[in-house]
Amino acid sequence: AKAQAIERWVHQQLRGKVGSSEAYAQADDVARRLAGDCKAHAILAAAMCRAVGVPARTAVGLVYVPREQALGFHMWLEVWVDGRWYALDPTLGQGRVGAGHLKLADQDWNGAESLAPLQPVLSLIGRLEVTVRE
Repeated sequence: AKAQAIERWVHQQLRGKVGSSEAYAQADDVARRLAGDCKAHAILAAAMCRAVGVPARTAVGLVYVPREQALGFHMWLEVWVDGRWYALDPTLGQGRVGAGHLKLADQDWNGAESLAPLQPVLSLIGRLEVTVRE
C-alpha cells in the first residue's frame, strides 16, 4: 500500500518532461524539480519507497507504445513485498505493470553517477525485432 501510494504521488506530481538524453538525475534533484522522464519517475519513487522502509529498485527494459505500435526504452519500479518483487510504473500510474513491459535488467542505483546501468537496453535498441500478436 505504501509503494502504491508513492507510485500514485510521483505520477501525479511530476510535470513536464526532461529529455531522455539528460545525464543521470539523482532523486533529490528530481524531488526539487518535480519534472522528468521515466528514469526520473522511477528513481524518485524507488528512493521514496526505501525512505519509508520498502526495499526498492528500478527495472529497465522496453514498453509497448500502442500509438506507435513499437517498443520503446522505459524504466519503472520494483518493490520487495512478502518475499517477492512487484512491479509498479510511476510514469503510467496504474498501480501495476502490464504485459507490455519487457524487463531486461534491474538496478538499485546506489553510488551510480552515470547512465551506465541502462546499457543492456541501449545495446538492443534498433537491433531488436518484435512481432506483436493480438
